[in-house]
Amino acid sequence: MKISKQILLVLFLALFAVTANGKPKQYCAVGVIELQDPIASVAESAGRRQQELEAIENKKIKGVLVQIFDFDNQEVPTKTLNFDKGFHSVDVVFSPDGKYLVCALEGEKPKIEIYWTSIRDDGAWKNLKTFDVDAKKIVSVAFSPDGRLLAYSLFDDVSKKRVVYILDTSKWGKKKTLQVAKGKERFGEIAFGKDYFAAIVRWEDNGKTNNKINIWDRNSWKKIRALDFDENIKKIIFHPTKEEIVVLLPDKVVLRDYRKKWKEKTYKTKLGKNEECESIVFSPDGKLVALGIKRQKKQHRIEMLNAKTWKLIQNFTTNYVPSVLTFSAESKFLASLSRPQFFVLAYWKGLMENFPWRLSGFLGDLGTYYSSIAFSPKIKSVKKKIKKQQGMEEITKI
Repeated sequence: MKISKQILLVLFLALFAVTANGKPKQYCAVGVIELQDPIASVAESAGRRQQELEAIENKKIKGVLVQIFDFDNQEVPTKTLNFDKGFHSVDVVFSPDGKYLVCALEGEKPKIEIYWTSIRDDGAWKNLKTFDVDAKKIVSVAFSPDGRLLAYSLFDDVSKKRVVYILDTSKWGKKKTLQVAKGKERFGEIAFGKDYFAAIVRWEDNGKTNNKINIWDRNSWKKIRALDFDENIKKIIFHPTKEEIVVLLPDKVVLRDYRKKWKEKTYKTKLGKNEECESIVFSPDGKLVALGIKRQKKQHRIEMLNAKTWKLIQNFTTNYVPSVLTFSAESKFLASLSRPQFFVLAYWKGLMENFPWRLSGFLGDLGTYYSSIAFSPKIKSVKKKIKKQQGMEEITKI
């Protein structure tokens, strides 16, 4: 039975309404990739899907857009942000208070676009600021937990630029520039904690890839520590409720407590043959951990764990690599984005405490692919200073 993309989208978002009866607003944003020339010569099969994925890899893309859904109205997007031609991917990130949405656009001339909304605007999502980027690639974007700072990292092989710009979100001006890497070093993901800022750095030495995490103090912006690892660092995050930096390695999770002289704890994952860790996320309340595990030539899986004991709660398999995992604000939904296939799966906890997690929706069809997904926190109030920004549109070069 053939199911239309519209029906799949409604199924994906249909269960969000069970937590959206209150007045506070909550949103889900997805980055959508539009193909340049829809492939119709191949039957709707794995063959056509493979050709379309190759078209994405070769950047034969018409453009990208961001669809924003209100949990109260999940059938159609509250807002669709359409971007100019020349972009082939978009990452979306909500601010901790849910009032700002950052779109990091990859293409010939990458740029950062910032949108804002309030409950009075009913999801209008108006453009607030645009930053033209003077580098070939936007590596990562992150807000500080208090929402006062926005960081984005840039990399350029030609100009050798390897920097992170820190912006003050009260006026969106540049607050600090960090030279994250130098020489042959490359850097990856960045992460904000309550007291610290961290970035992954990699470099080649005699055929071996070395990895480390550079850490800066958020008050002085002095680099205070470097954590070295022999294994490839998959991801870094700061624990949402504890004073820990969490490092995902191919076969384990390392937690370093920065209140106790960076004391180390390790969770050794129970992996099968040809399996390795791919992604990790904590629920906003810090009670759950979702661990994405990739497996060669067979089904991949996601482990749902108790964050306190690291005991397995539930294990579910998927045909799509769980490249990125993200929880909704109330920890009732988990979305899994597959970067190789550009599909999204959503899992639902249910209303009762003992209900198991189950697959609630699927995003992705022939001709439509997704590059990112993000859930907003609940928007509970409107600040006067945000009201004054209504209608602002600026373009700034950094």
